[in-house]
Amino acid sequence: RDFAETYDLLRLVIETQKDKITSRKWTIAPRDDKKKPDAMCQAINDFFAMPDKEHTWQEWCRMLLEDMFVGDCATAYPRLTKGGDLFALEPMDGTTIKRVIDATGRTPFEGVAYQQILKGVPACDYTRDELMYKPRNVRTDKIYGYSKVEQIIMTVNIALRRQLSQYEYY
Repeated sequence: RDFAETYDLLRLVIETQKDKITSRKWTIAPRDDKKKPDAMCQAINDFFAMPDKEHTWQEWCRMLLEDMFVGDCATAYPRLTKGGDLFALEPMDGTTIKRVIDATGRTPFEGVAYQQILKGVPACDYTRDELMYKPRNVRTDKIYGYSKVEQIIMTVNIALRRQLSQYEYY
């Protein structure tokens, strides 16, 4: 995150990509072009207009994209109604989520699958059904994803040093 926040060119690239993705028009419709959207399609469109009941689609999407590009850890908490229906998809800081690994080296299907760690202390346990933790670039040799920023960390490090050197020169 420090690299993504410190290096201005990388920040511009990230913001440009977020702009491109969130500016696209979308709609929920039946796959069959001959069918007209029904009430369910309209309900889903209405839900995603403000998925967390606080932010618009574009704002909500930008938060998840930031976590995806910088930490490869887009995370959303599905808040349910008392009746068990989906009320909101609240974005969470995916860097605070620790995957729980069982004896086989995998995230368990039953019981605690994720822990939220705040200030070094486990704050909350989640099952697979209670949390949507979706890294994009999963790897077999690591339990976390491989973010776009992490993939270019050496290049960014060199660029930061070059930028600092130029700043000191002038």
